[in-house]
Amino acid sequence: MHRFQYRAYYAYNGPSKVEPFRSELSAEEVEDALSSFSRHLEHYLKPGAVVEADEYEPGARDRVFSVETDSDRAATNEAVASCLTSFDLYADVL
Repeated sequence: MHRFQYRAYYAYNGPSKVEPFRSELSAEEVEDALSSFSRHLEHYLKPGAVVEADEYEPGARDRVFSVETDSDRAATNEAVASCLTSFDLYADVL
């Protein structure tokens, strides 16, 4: 099993060519996204993967989480990116 760690965060950089109608999330929407994405991430990963997330601090704009899986880093990064995009979040690999 491999263990990969990430720092998920919210950043609003305005609309883009890819997302011309993107608008900034409210503080409540950011809190909801950061507090719930780790539960949804398991649906993007291979069966048997385990997701663990640090305690969410209300008002925070980032959260550290880890994935334990049989998949390689590239496949895991792709799954994580797909899930985070659906929540309008980004992540750094730690």
